[in-house]
Amino acid sequence: MKLHIENLGPIKKGTIDLNKRVYLFVGYNNSGKTYVAQLLWQLFKLASIRDYSNFSIKEIDELDLNTQSELQIELTEKFIENILNQLLTNLKLNHLFGIEEFHHILKNVHLEFDYNLEDIYSKKICKNYSFLEILKDSNSTILNLLSKISSTNKDIKNSSKDNIAPFLSLATKDAIKTAIGSLFLERRTWPFFLPASRSFYLANYKYIINAEREENRLLRERGSDLNLEELRKLIPKANYTKAAEQLINRIHNLKDKPIKNYQKFVKALESILGGKFKAENIVEGISPKKFSFLLKNEKELPLHLASSSVNQLLSLYLYFKYWAVPKNGFLMIDEPEENLHPKNQSKLTELLLDYAGINSNRLLINTHSSLITEVINNYILLSKLKHEAGVKEHEDYGKYENILKPEDIGIYFFNGTEIREYTIGEYGTIFKDFDREIYKVKNKSEELSKLIFENLQNANQ
Repeated sequence: MKLHIENLGPIKKGTIDLNKRVYLFVGYNNSGKTYVAQLLWQLFKLASIRDYSNFSIKEIDELDLNTQSELQIELTEKFIENILNQLLTNLKLNHLFGIEEFHHILKNVHLEFDYNLEDIYSKKICKNYSFLEILKDSNSTILNLLSKISSTNKDIKNSSKDNIAPFLSLATKDAIKTAIGSLFLERRTWPFFLPASRSFYLANYKYIINAEREENRLLRERGSDLNLEELRKLIPKANYTKAAEQLINRIHNLKDKPIKNYQKFVKALESILGGKFKAENIVEGISPKKFSFLLKNEKELPLHLASSSVNQLLSLYLYFKYWAVPKNGFLMIDEPEENLHPKNQSKLTELLLDYAGINSNRLLINTHSSLITEVINNYILLSKLKHEAGVKEHEDYGKYENILKPEDIGIYFFNGTEIREYTIGEYGTIFKDFDREIYKVKNKSEELSKLIFENLQNANQ
């Protein structure tokens, strides 16, 4: 399935394939790359929660599951289109971006799914709950439902039957909506967005939290004297997006229990940084945390005295150490090259690609670094070598636990008005815009060197 985008900020039109495992966004400044990254964050977040309970689906809402135990629903084109349209409506872009509903970047915005009905019908559903069984065969348009509400009610004391039946009916309908929702995106995915200027959020999250609390306190004090319209005008708009809010809240509520799944990435980041991070409570047992950096000699540095690269990579370090889900994670990182030496840009990109290749994870990189694009292109060439040329052994295979196929990678160029997908050919892809600018610089260097040479020759005559 693909998402078609029109009139989102500077983007007049563009289409993103939602089935890729790795996304690479390149292009000009202020061309909408971060808008689209956060739009995908919101879409996959909504789909991962599978909260379709508030969707109005007449064919499901009118089911009488208390009296009928076996039912069928036909998944017509109109039925599917209704659900997908509601999914887009529930994205609530003004809330995502922390702006008014009629803000100019959302003026005339239009989102639409581009999908193939046969692909949807080809998928199979087999869900078995204590109160419901949901089945759909491959290449079928029929959803079969076996309600167990009546039998479940028999196991409940007579005094509570009347109370539990409506709840079971509602839970059953929600389960049906959730099962149908699983047809549209290939897998449940848990997105996490790391914005550019990541050091700002680590340094200032306490002040952001406290400022919002104070604003809300003052609003509550004044609220009783205001009508609803006046109250709406006073409600403060966040100065950050919902995707960034996720990071702020995770930092503020950080727990001291590291996860085990991605410790090799934690160690790899410690190698890049030349040390590791330390987090401790300012007040014992209470958020917020105080972060510091431990050098290899175990000497401690407060973050404001640590290097800019250390500050930029802390949030990624925390993601791998505390926040990454065991599988189906979707890490989205804006400008990972910030403050990094080219050598470390290469190492970090290889680390991120290694993450994307395991545990059904996904990765989105938004970059202005020509070095990062070349590392990813080398990965594509390595993938072709392994999956298409049949080369079983190569020294670079060892860099990655698993190497994705070329078709799992989507590269998109944002030219200021459109999103264009780069073609991956036999020898990877060509980043024309980067190559053109690099050529200009090298050509200028050759011209200047030639002038110097000519002047030296003239001076010696």
